[in-house]
Amino acid sequence: MAVTHSARAGETLFTITDPELQIVTRTKGVFKQCTLYHRDGGYLYAKDGSGYVRILARGMTTKPHTRWDYIEGSGEIAVSDDFMGAPVWRK
Repeated sequence: MAVTHSARAGETLFTITDPELQIVTRTKGVFKQCTLYHRDGGYLYAKDGSGYVRILARGMTTKPHTRWDYIEGSGEIAVSDDFMGAPVWRK
């Protein structure tokens, strides 16, 4: 398997979108306020423990039993045409 990008020392692959933007996620009835991150062309991620979950359309995430309820703040969020309406970060 070929590696297309590798992080240099001190470089992160996930970048905070805007400190003002926050997302509320819930897992099995427990709500959590998280900072939004982006990578891969603007797709959004939320911090989850020591990792990240990708934010998908219709309140879904890439982690089973974890959903997102809303994104709040003053940054710009758009809807992606290429991934079934998932929210994406636009600079």
